[in-house]
Amino acid sequence: YKRWKSGRWLRTATRGSGQNRLSSYGLDVDLDTSPLACAAACASLGLSIALLCGDRVDVKRSSGRILELQEEAVVLGAYQGRLFYRLVSQKSEGGSLMEGGGRAWFWDESEAVEGGLQLIGEGRGRSVELPKLNRFKPICGGLKVIYTGGAVVRSDLEIFDGSENLGNIPLGTIIPAKDIIERRLNSCGVARYLINHEDIGRGWISGRIRGGKEESIVEVIPFDNDNDDDNEGDGKTQPKYLTPDESANEWYKHYVAAGSETENSSSK
Repeated sequence: YKRWKSGRWLRTATRGSGQNRLSSYGLDVDLDTSPLACAAACASLGLSIALLCGDRVDVKRSSGRILELQEEAVVLGAYQGRLFYRLVSQKSEGGSLMEGGGRAWFWDESEAVEGGLQLIGEGRGRSVELPKLNRFKPICGGLKVIYTGGAVVRSDLEIFDGSENLGNIPLGTIIPAKDIIERRLNSCGVARYLINHEDIGRGWISGRIRGGKEESIVEVIPFDNDNDDDNEGDGKTQPKYLTPDESANEWYKHYVAAGSETENSSSK
């Protein structure tokens, strides 16, 4: 009763719930709609902004594939660190939501890569930037290619036919820390690095071979505090956000401050 009265929680069926309500109660979820919980879930996705309850989002990726026709979703809230949504517009042959489309589900970090989720309008997050976790922006001295076949650079996070092969970085090459843009898992759980290469350009390389013995392709060079000039990084000054809660708490302080500024300006 106290949860219901607070107005913070939303109970909803998911795509795992049964056809009849209450018959599969364990697959229904109570979503936390508070800004802090949603921000923590967004930090887990590696987003640069917080998507809050009620925000509408253009969805351009799903389950490791780029959608031919984008979908529209509304953010519902967070549950166990996951950001849940419900599709409100889904293009199909029949022009209506496909089976399960109208039920709640959650995004993973592979779907939140480079414009995979785009906020419609201004949103409710007051345009406050969400700090990225260190696992998405690793503090290191660079990457060294250690696989005999080199590191294949592809145009997309995913490894499929539509992901263009941009070139190959040979064995022994060191990629400086300043050229590492992001680290992210794709839909198969393979760690991928978005890099800039002076000859090939911008693209994704894998940390390990997919399948087989899963040999390492690159190794992470530890950050050397005594050699900042060579690393050309800012490991000493870059804030460390190890958990989603740390990122969300930092975001929330600026979110509250932005709300106060808006109220003050509107009262003048």
